[in-house]
Amino acid sequence: MQGIRIDENGDLIIRTHRNEVGEIQSGLLVDENSYQCAALVVLSQKGEFKEYPSLGFGVENWKHKPQTDSVRLAFESELSIELKAAGFPSARVRTNKKNMLEFDVEL
Repeated sequence: MQGIRIDENGDLIIRTHRNEVGEIQSGLLVDENSYQCAALVVLSQKGEFKEYPSLGFGVENWKHKPQTDSVRLAFESELSIELKAAGFPSARVRTNKKNMLEFDVEL
């Protein structure tokens, strides 16, 4: 997926390019941003995307849940559903069996 890139602080990455007379022709970095978009879904709470208020996983909400198999499976399932809703139909989530907050996402 192509889109505007942000840095690790959430700030826009700006790389200005000027023409021969010094006018700015472009500035925002547009590049592959699939994992950036997926990370935003993982970190965001529902309601933070104003255009899509039901989108957002809210990983913070899972910090104090028990580390049981059923909670871990719910975590994987709900995160997969959110990623699919965000446009990643083949997203797969794998959690660490000892700590579900250590997880991998394959897009």
